[in-house]
Amino acid sequence: MTNSNKVENRAVFLNMIAWGSIWGIFETTVGYLLHLLPFNIGWLIWYPAACFFMANVYRKTRKVSSVFFTGLLCASIKMFNLFLPVRIDKVTNPAISIVFEALVIAMVIFLVNRLTEEKRKNSFSKILVAFVMNTGWRLMFILYMLFLV
Repeated sequence: MTNSNKVENRAVFLNMIAWGSIWGIFETTVGYLLHLLPFNIGWLIWYPAACFFMANVYRKTRKVSSVFFTGLLCASIKMFNLFLPVRIDKVTNPAISIVFEALVIAMVIFLVNRLTEEKRKNSFSKILVAFVMNTGWRLMFILYMLFLV
């Protein structure tokens, strides 16, 4: 392994740690506070925030795997909410959702990278990508709820 590869791998690792930690702290604090509200508005904040953090880690690293590993780190940090007085499902279900979001977005990025430049710029492709990203993790979570819980 050359010195430039070591530097590049270290930069990728540090970006994953930085973005995953920031995202995890955001989920841990803001998520906890949103669950305390008497009305449910978290869905307006969580998924756009997740897309923001995953898009930024991908922009910095240009590695699809970094998106997934950043999501794993975030979900791990989210599990610290188990030390707070909150129902267990208010911690584990969001952590599992985070992993599903990261997995689906990493898969979509991988597939989009396989498309030609012309197909990527197609409006239908962009709509389909947004639909699959948003719906894919929700379907995975529904299956998780149906079969594992």
